[in-house]
Amino acid sequence: MSAATTQFPTATILAYPRIGRNRELKRALEARWAGRITEAELIQAANDLRKENLARLVELGLNPSDASLADAPSLYDHVLDATILLGAIPPRFAGREGLDLYFALARGDDKVGPEEMTKWFDTNYHYLVPEIGPDTPLHFADDTITRRFTDAREWGYVTRPVLVGPVTYLALAKADPATPDFDPLTRIDEAVAASWVMAESGDPHVQTLTSPSGKMLRILERGEGINYTAGEGNPIEIMDMSFGVQLASLRELLTHEGELAPGLHDLPREADDAVAAAALAALSQS
Repeated sequence: MSAATTQFPTATILAYPRIGRNRELKRALEARWAGRITEAELIQAANDLRKENLARLVELGLNPSDASLADAPSLYDHVLDATILLGAIPPRFAGREGLDLYFALARGDDKVGPEEMTKWFDTNYHYLVPEIGPDTPLHFADDTITRRFTDAREWGYVTRPVLVGPVTYLALAKADPATPDFDPLTRIDEAVAASWVMAESGDPHVQTLTSPSGKMLRILERGEGINYTAGEGNPIEIMDMSFGVQLASLRELLTHEGELAPGLHDLPREADDAVAAAALAALSQS
């Protein structure tokens, strides 16, 4: 049996303009901000442009299947995307989520001002400056980069996602106004620890999740709930997670007794993360 080999790109690029030949992304954004299109239509326009760009790169000679297609789509700013990925949201933006949060960070809204904008090194490109303090959340908080990769796979492309690295991110950040003398780079270990990498395994239902230390986990259906043992019952590890989530839910009910209206409520992300962190720690994989 011969050893498996991985095809190495014979040519690649560092990046590719994401705004579109006719500024399609800018037009779609302005239409969304003006209320002329829906959020779903904005996302569709961005995906259509991304497909067009990937197809153009293949037309120009890059291989669609060897990760030579550098992929860095963004609705506004790649540093802002890193802020969302790391969950490094200033407290004044609490209560917002999804694109409402994203564009409030970028442009402000009727209640808060945006993050500061400044030049990207010595270029005329501007980015949104992260605000980092000693207590700013820094963890893997958003799976957009993974979903974009898998979307591209469904379109027929193996892309190479391009991200702002943790050192660059913190070096370009500024101190949270509440702690003006704080050095964001002192949070480097936490920023690096947030950089878990999800990859496809070859089986469409199995992925690998690799920690910064190199430890690897295999996960099913990107961590979504499925019948893991084809009707033969759940293993103890899955039962433990289920009971942990149930306990976290009971804690939320007791903590907010009398505050929740009758109906279904999402378990807060931090509670779900705490259960997952406890499970990983028990497996010595954190």
